[in-house]
Amino acid sequence: MPTVALDTTNLLTAIPGLLGFLPEQSLVVLAFDEDSSIAVTARHDLLLDADGEPTADMWETMASIGLVCERDGALGAVGVVVDNRYGLPSPVYRRVLADLDDALIAAGVPGGVRAGFVVERFAAGMPWYTALWAMAGRGPTGADPDVPGSLGLADGGFGCGLLADPQSSPVALERSLRTGRVVMASRSEMYACLATTEHCVDGACGGRPRRIRPTTTAAGRTKLLRAALKLLTGPAVPEMTCANVVLLSRAVRNLGVRDALLVLGGGEHRWVAESVWRDLTRRTRGEVRASAATMLAHLYYLGGEGAYTGVALDVALQACPDWRLAGLLDTALTGGVHPSMLWEVLGESYSVAAGLGVTLPSASSRLWS
Repeated sequence: MPTVALDTTNLLTAIPGLLGFLPEQSLVVLAFDEDSSIAVTARHDLLLDADGEPTADMWETMASIGLVCERDGALGAVGVVVDNRYGLPSPVYRRVLADLDDALIAAGVPGGVRAGFVVERFAAGMPWYTALWAMAGRGPTGADPDVPGSLGLADGGFGCGLLADPQSSPVALERSLRTGRVVMASRSEMYACLATTEHCVDGACGGRPRRIRPTTTAAGRTKLLRAALKLLTGPAVPEMTCANVVLLSRAVRNLGVRDALLVLGGGEHRWVAESVWRDLTRRTRGEVRASAATMLAHLYYLGGEGAYTGVALDVALQACPDWRLAGLLDTALTGGVHPSMLWEVLGESYSVAAGLGVTLPSASSRLWS
């Protein structure tokens, strides 16, 4: 996160840049470590019953957030409710934030929710309101010296104010420079980027895609991996002709070739790979669409882009509910597994490629910094 004067308005305005989209009807949690750096960023749908009480699923979600925050060494958190159903000062939102506080404390996060805010929606000039404030510390002795009370907020996190423009916050601008993407208006806009379209650009299939032949021999897998790498490591994004769509479809359907190609999500060819996996997801159906979307999700996960990862995994599991790699990544994402774990297992991709006599490009997390 870029260095900014961290008052409450700046922090709240930065949230869409951290997430990649403008959240709606959401509970957002920013958990901080001992240096007042963000250790955990989480967003979940705000699930309330007819009486405005958190549903059972919402309770489970808050408990899970607490466990992730405790595991990652968070000392306290800021909770943000984004909702327009009850009005900013509603006790409904204070109860939600108090329940989140209980969940964090129960999980072992010593500071719980240090400050809780309510925003109706993210837009320049929209008001924010403090619904929960825990500056006084916990227990009969007063403030805990090991838990930063304001979590680095220059204004202490108490009061109300107006949001700046989330699209032009320092975090949003940094994200745009780093990833080439602007903050999306909503998650639905992110799903729209993966909506289905024609099979190819040249129409050679006549609207009826060819059946994908399995590749069963080692020599065939080697040839397929080399052909896919030639497309994915060139100087420009390859055109999605019918022949290229078929070749890439065969590649992502073959377990060994697919595992080797996962490396491209973390190297200098990451931008071409992202474009290709996104386009292949849109142009295919069934298991090929599931595998292509999973490749895209893995790429996003490596880069720490949780919102994009979640959307790609939803698309993969909708296309094929039992697609194994998508299920594993979804479980990891839901459990708050850090992207570093995925970097650690990329060595398996190099082993697979070496077994096929193919040398892969290098991958380095430094390319993401």
